[in-house]
Amino acid sequence: MSQVKGYYNSRKEFNYYKKIVEIVNDISDVSSIIDIGGRKSPVLEKLDSSIYKSSLDVTSILPYLKDPDVVYIKADFFTWTPDKNYDVVLCLQVLEHLDNPKEFALKLFSTGKIVIISLPYKWREGFCSCHVQDPVDENKIKEWTQREPSSTYIVRDLKADRIICVYL
Repeated sequence: MSQVKGYYNSRKEFNYYKKIVEIVNDISDVSSIIDIGGRKSPVLEKLDSSIYKSSLDVTSILPYLKDPDVVYIKADFFTWTPDKNYDVVLCLQVLEHLDNPKEFALKLFSTGKIVIISLPYKWREGFCSCHVQDPVDENKIKEWTQREPSSTYIVRDLKADRIICVYL
C-alpha cells in the first residue's frame, strides 16, 4: 500500500499536471470536472473547491487517497452513464493502456463540453511495459479522437515527454 501512495506522491509535482491545472484555470465558467481513469488525480486537488469534481476509475480508490472535495465513482467507463454533461473531462495517461482507445476516446466527447487528454509522447515501444499503444503521436491521437485538438502542448518530465491535447 505504501508503494501506491509513494507513486502518487512522487508524481504530484509533475510539469504536465501543472500545465493541465493552468489550462483548466484559464477556462472561464468551469463548474464541473471529471477525471476519467484518474484514481486520485493531483490535478483535482489543485483546483478551486467551488468546482464540482469527480474521479471515475474501474479500480477502487484506496481510503488514504480520498479527497473530501472529490466525488469518487467506481465504474467501467465503457458501461457507465454520466449523471450530467460535465464542463471539463480529463483523461490523463490512460489511453495508452487500452486495447481499444478509439471507443474510449470517443465516449469522452459525449461526457462533457471540453476534453483534455494527456498521453506519453513518442515513447518507444516497450519503454513502459504496461503501455500497449506506444509510440503515441499526433496521427494516432487523431485516429482515436476523430478530430483535431484546439491546442496541444508538449511537456517534459523526467527526460520523457507528454502531449496534452485540448478539445474545445
